Amino acid sequence: LTPEDLDKIASHWCTKNKYYGLVSAPVAMITSILLRPFNNNFLLRLADFIEIRINRIKLMCPLNQYVLLNLIRD
Repeated sequence: LTPEDLDKIASHWCTKNKYYGLVSAPVAMITSILLRPFNNNFLLRLADFIEIRINRIKLMCPLNQYVLLNLIRD
């Protein structure tokens, strides 16, 4: 979805968007190969922590790989 698509959706619905994948997706791919037996490792927790902080900057949100749209009817 483009930012314009999200704006169109937001014009008809009350939305609470959550963005994921800017940091955590690449780290998950790497750790799934290197740290296979440790699926909840320190690097994934650190990536999640960093991603939450980065996504507070609204300009960074469109760079994420995933967006979770919580649509609430007005």
